[in-house]
Parts: sequence; structure tokens; C-alpha cells
Amino acid sequence: MLPQLWMLSKIGEVEALTSHFVVLSVLSRVCSLIFWYRGFGELRPLNGGFNLPGLGVMGAHVMQLLLSCDFVWLYLRNFRRTRMALPTSWNV
Repeated sequence: MLPQLWMLSKIGEVEALTSHFVVLSVLSRVCSLIFWYRGFGELRPLNGGFNLPGLGVMGAHVMQLLLSCDFVWLYLRNFRRTRMALPTSWNV
């Protein structure tokens, strides 16, 4: 999802249907995170060692959600508009 968010920030404005699609994709990732949270124990190695696969899957989902939180925040702020305005430059 990161390349899509980067390209959307270059354009500066996003159509309503595109922003709805991205936010629903984030909601899909939230549901996937809940699924893998509940199945975390199933990824544990058979010999009872450290659950590295489970942590990898959970870490990837959490990272993706953290990267997309900024877009969701902007979406909620611009909910009533037909075009969603995005910041085009980052002042650091």
C-alpha cells in the first residue's frame, strides 16, 4: 500500500471513490490483523521454540497499518468533500 499512498501524495487531491477504496483496504488489513492475532499460536514451531513466523506476520500487519494511519486521519478530516486534499510537501 505504501507505493499507492506515495503516488496519491504526489497528486495532491484524491477522488472520493479512490479515497473510499484506500480506507476500505485499510479496514481489510485491520480485519486481517485480528485474524492473525487470533491465529498467532498456530504459527509457533512444533518444537515449542520462539514464534518468529508469528511475530513476522504480526509485525508486517502493524507496520502497514501504522503507515496508512496518516491517510485515514486525512480521510476522516475531509469526509464531506468530493475531493480529498492531501499535503504535497513535508516540512521537516
